[in-house]
Amino acid sequence: MPRKPLLENYDPISADLARDVATTGRVLPSPPGSRTLEPPARLEPTQSELPEVPRTEMIAKRLLLTRVEDDDFNAFLLRLQQSSGTKVPASVILRAALSLVLAAEEAIVSELTRHKPKRMPSTHDRLAQGAFEDWWMHCLGRALQRRLGSLGNRMEVV
Repeated sequence: MPRKPLLENYDPISADLARDVATTGRVLPSPPGSRTLEPPARLEPTQSELPEVPRTEMIAKRLLLTRVEDDDFNAFLLRLQQSSGTKVPASVILRAALSLVLAAEEAIVSELTRHKPKRMPSTHDRLAQGAFEDWWMHCLGRALQRRLGSLGNRMEVV
């Protein structure tokens, strides 16, 4: 298949500058000795130029698991299905857990101000990555306990 022809007036530096301004809302400093570029007059499309996207459109998120984690999660789902007597897809459990975490945002932020997390370690340092994930697990656990404890019996079963 033939390649798409290059645009004749394409300026990669201007494109990078426009992208930086659009994503951060500010112009990044130029290195010494470089020429100053003016950003385009209008960086964002008007509302009429944006395509209409329904809010219910599904977005895919990827999650990498080890084989052991995947086996444990599948066994967990199987136990839930056997206990409930109905099919329980992973997406239902993950969305329910996400809803709980989002509802506990205030408690999580409070927990973070009390116990500042360490910087995220290199992805090549598996031991440090494990410790980092453990820290977040404990942080989220404490925050969720506080949040769910404060809800008490106010949670209604649908």
